[in-house]
Amino acid sequence: MPNKKKTGPWRPSKKFVATPKEKKSGPGRPKKIEKEYDLPLKSKRGKGFRVTNILHAPRKDNIILLLFLFSLIIFIFALYVAVLKWQKESQAATLSPITTQQPPNIQTGNIPYPTDTGDDTLAAQPTDLAALVTQFYTAMNQKDVATMNSLADQPLRLSNEYKTYYSRNRLNIFLGGVPNGVQPSDIQLVPRTGTDLSVQKVTYTLQYTLTNTQSYTEDRSIIFIKRGENYKIGKIMCDTVKCSQMPFFNPGKYGIK
Repeated sequence: MPNKKKTGPWRPSKKFVATPKEKKSGPGRPKKIEKEYDLPLKSKRGKGFRVTNILHAPRKDNIILLLFLFSLIIFIFALYVAVLKWQKESQAATLSPITTQQPPNIQTGNIPYPTDTGDDTLAAQPTDLAALVTQFYTAMNQKDVATMNSLADQPLRLSNEYKTYYSRNRLNIFLGGVPNGVQPSDIQLVPRTGTDLSVQKVTYTLQYTLTNTQSYTEDRSIIFIKRGENYKIGKIMCDTVKCSQMPFFNPGKYGIK
């Protein structure tokens, strides 16, 4: 029988194979991730070569890109707002290069009129303006919108308040509950406080009776503006307290539909 070699404590068995330990990264030092890319490049000898690229997280580049996109969006929005504002100002200057309108007072049913004045060479006569007031409300009772518009100044005709309260549909509703129409009375000129003779204020009382025989009285006033040789209605105002709750401005509250 062959002799077997004995292994001593200083000599490892042949079955034992030492494996190299994996080298770990030190504390605070991230392990690099390596990825190999085969590039389709060849040397002069025709042999391909391999390039190792170390990938880094693109977090910084993404933040820069997002900031750029956000700044671009803000710039486009600001430019859009500026263009809209310029268009509105240009349109306002084209329609009314001189006049400036007062804001409407919807609570009292007042209708705005331009603050500019026309020709101031001729003072208004009381009888002429009183006749215009009567003519306006006579046309209103007849639902003659064309005559009413001819007596009104252009900025007044273009206002939303005038288009609402003095439109044909609105007059059909209101006058449907006022069988005898409206009657202006006690028409008086207000003394001027300045030297401008082209603007004249007139006060009057407007009376009407509903179908249920309930009567209402409104204190009204009109601002006349001289345009050339004629006076136009530049503003119609209701001076009664809580005028917006009266039947003329709120017919539905009184069952007028």
